[in-house]
Amino acid sequence: MSIKMQVVMSLSAFCLGCVLYAFWEFLYQLESPSHREQYCELSTQVCIQNQVAMSLSRDTVQPLIKTTIQVYWINTTARSLKLTLQGVEENLGTVTVSLKPKSSMPTERVFIGELMLPVCSGQGITWKGILTDGTKRVYPLIRMEP
Repeated sequence: MSIKMQVVMSLSAFCLGCVLYAFWEFLYQLESPSHREQYCELSTQVCIQNQVAMSLSRDTVQPLIKTTIQVYWINTTARSLKLTLQGVEENLGTVTVSLKPKSSMPTERVFIGELMLPVCSGQGITWKGILTDGTKRVYPLIRMEP
């Protein structure tokens, strides 16, 4: 294969990747609420949205330091929850966290997970999220500061 053909194929693959990434970003925006008021801002105080109670082990998350998230989701039969976070002020990629049951008791619907967010270049960043049990969604908001 000639060098010219390799360059064309490499550029084509790069362009395809950019288009797929832009499409994924568009889909993420469609499933997220458009206003900050529609999010549940997490801290050590319990925040309730659609009968789902959420809290963090610290009020402000710091980069590269583990923070526990605890969720009480009464009306679910899910064995785990999935949290997907994306930065608002900076594009730091997507962070996905799996929340597992706190107890082996099937009637207790408390889930916990560990967050570790990346370093940002600014003074801080807000992370908007989608937390799902596979059927329903709630929308947490997490503030991270250095």
